[in-house]
Amino acid sequence: MQTTRKMSVQTLTYRKKFGVVVTESIPHDTTKPVVTILGWNSSKDKHIAKYSSIFEEQGFDTVRVTANPFNTFLRSGTKVREISEYLLNTLHTMDCHQRPVFLYAFSNGGCAMYFHMVKALTTTGHRYHNLLPVVGSIFDSCPVIPNMKSVNAVQETVTDAVKLPFLKPLVWHSLGVVIPLVIHFNSTVKHFMEDLTNSPLITPRLILYSKADKFAPYKDISNFADALKNRGIDVTQKCWELSGHVNHYRDHTEEYLNLLHEFLEKCLDIYKKNQ
Repeated sequence: MQTTRKMSVQTLTYRKKFGVVVTESIPHDTTKPVVTILGWNSSKDKHIAKYSSIFEEQGFDTVRVTANPFNTFLRSGTKVREISEYLLNTLHTMDCHQRPVFLYAFSNGGCAMYFHMVKALTTTGHRYHNLLPVVGSIFDSCPVIPNMKSVNAVQETVTDAVKLPFLKPLVWHSLGVVIPLVIHFNSTVKHFMEDLTNSPLITPRLILYSKADKFAPYKDISNFADALKNRGIDVTQKCWELSGHVNHYRDHTEEYLNLLHEFLEKCLDIYKKNQ
């Protein structure tokens, strides 16, 4: 554990199972918003810690975790679900039952965890049903449809995570066989976009993406945003022309932060009015 101080607010940062990192203000405050940051495939904690700091500097508590491409693409309905439900349990232990909670997903790795978290929160009879008041969701470079067009992107993402050079060709070709089977027969993957689009969660969404993203086709994301709007959901979206995959914050820092802050304020205002 380590104790830090941001804007005169003392915080406690500690690690948990599955690489989950929690930063809480001390003394414990059960009124502060909490942001759960769901990192992209093969991200490192240092990569997503910079996003945590955005909220911690405002006095929010944060929970963050990275995604593993092997889990995302090969164990999406098992290991990813286990990690997602562990995150919900972590938020439960942080007394988030009456605290505004934001879910912040990066790429389809983070979105896979988001998928299971929201599924659990909105499924009648599930042990986590209505456990947390999610007041807003943020999508960075996601979601995209897991179809045959994405096979090469999956191969590149997973192979990049392989450390031994002589194994990379074997992994690449194996994935070329396995991933199409997952796409066609894995029920979670088959219904991924449909279930995200039709989720009972109706709180606002912020969707950030780019036309230049080679891993996340912008039309998939744009169509997702339009489908949510057609359901009457409050959607704020920003599509940049040139920034790369999960690089929008780096390439458009000021605009990115402004969009985040405006979205947070809007969601918290709605939450307060409904209390």
